[in-house]
Amino acid sequence: MIVKTASAHHNPAAMQKTPRRSSAFTLIELLVVIAIIAILIGLLFPAFRAVQNQAKQTQAKNDLTQIVNAVNAYYTDYGRYPLVAADTIYGPAANPNNTLLNELRATAAAIQNPRQIVFISPPYVKNDTAGNRRSGVSPTTGQYYDPWGQPYNVGIDGNYDNAVANPYTANAGAVPNLQLGVIAWSLGMDGSGALAAASGDKNAGVYADDVFATVVIEERQILGGTHKVMLMFGAQDYQLRQWTVTDPQGYDTTVAVYNLDTTKKPDPAMFKITYSDRPDPR
Repeated sequence: MIVKTASAHHNPAAMQKTPRRSSAFTLIELLVVIAIIAILIGLLFPAFRAVQNQAKQTQAKNDLTQIVNAVNAYYTDYGRYPLVAADTIYGPAANPNNTLLNELRATAAAIQNPRQIVFISPPYVKNDTAGNRRSGVSPTTGQYYDPWGQPYNVGIDGNYDNAVANPYTANAGAVPNLQLGVIAWSLGMDGSGALAAASGDKNAGVYADDVFATVVIEERQILGGTHKVMLMFGAQDYQLRQWTVTDPQGYDTTVAVYNLDTTKKPDPAMFKITYSDRPDPR
């Protein structure tokens, strides 16, 4: 017995099609993402600028410390300050700081560093075009520029009376002169401030300057070596900002003080020694 069956042909068109969603973004979705990114950038940019400026301020303070240390080291080695015969400020256009830096860097143009001692060795600027020189010495001008593109200013006691005129005399008190040998400052982010003695207001809110005055105390012993303490004060507010202790082996220990909340005072009990708590050695 033979059974015959009819075979049905497969018809692809008869199959139910399942629609597939495209993996691409729609125009609305792209606009929403772009708007969110723009909002985040707007929120984060001011914070980024603040962090960036804080980093520049820290670099400027370190540069100023090195400049003041270099001038003091020159005085220690030669018994006098470089170049000056009267109180002098290096940095303004009329008296650029390149002549001072030549002596401190012992360049070929130095005329008062016969032993060719290198007291400071700052880096060169990355972009040596006018208006773009920052954070270093220009091979073209020889000047030392701060992170904002302005030359550093250095005041030296060329009269050797242990006093230099405070560049910020307005609101500086009855005795504006600083009883120091060397001061250095930067004009800061806004590029405004004192370029000469008695030409700035220390309370002017538009200034963003870093002004330092340094006091160095040394004790030399024949057998014990030399102990040195360097104190750095803000020349505008006379607050202690940093101190460095150098031991006889030449090792430095530096402590920097910043972002202090002066409205809060430490508990005096923290510094009280209670001798009654100690056991009687008898």
